[in-house]
Order: sequence, then structure tokens, then C-alpha cells
Amino acid sequence: MRWYHGTKYRFKPGDVLEGGLMPINQGFGGFPAAHVYYTSRRDVAEVFAACAYGPDGNPHLRCRVYEVEPDSSHETDPLEEPEAQSFRARRVRVIRDRKSVVRE
Repeated sequence: MRWYHGTKYRFKPGDVLEGGLMPINQGFGGFPAAHVYYTSRRDVAEVFAACAYGPDGNPHLRCRVYEVEPDSSHETDPLEEPEAQSFRARRVRVIRDRKSVVRE
């Protein structure tokens, strides 16, 4: 299965995203999230990217969708509807930039 993470941060293949180290990027606060969130649906990751804030809280940066792989066990995201097929894990590794174009 493929997993996608939508954001406005720039990453490169091999980067590890770890919960607790980065600020939440969906605009729910500047504190670090305990988990990294991702989905099996690329279209949902594109929506998450469009809603995201980038570095310094900037919402106007380019939307990015990365293919990721969980480095640890994961669980269903309790805050999303089942249709979103959203999950969370403590760590994920960036596999590749999917270079999506998201209409804003």
C-alpha cells in the first residue's frame, strides 16, 4: 500500500518525520504534534496540503504531497472520518516527492 503526507514543508527522500519534533501544520496550533498524519488516498493528502501552514506559519507556500512509509506501527486517525483513510504514526520516512499540483 502507498501512503501520502500532505504539507507545505519541503522534504527530500530519506528524511524522517517524527512526531513531537515538528509543529502541527494544519493550523491547529504551533505546538508539536505527537504523531505524523498520512493517508492512503493521494487526493486526501492534497486537501491536507492545501489546508496546511508551512514554515513560520505561512499558508501561502506551494502544496506538497510526499509518498511516505511508516517507521513504526500506526493507527487509524481518530479525528478523521473513515472515508479519509487517514492514519498516524510516531515516525515516517519520506520515499519520494509526488510533485502534485494542488489548485488553491
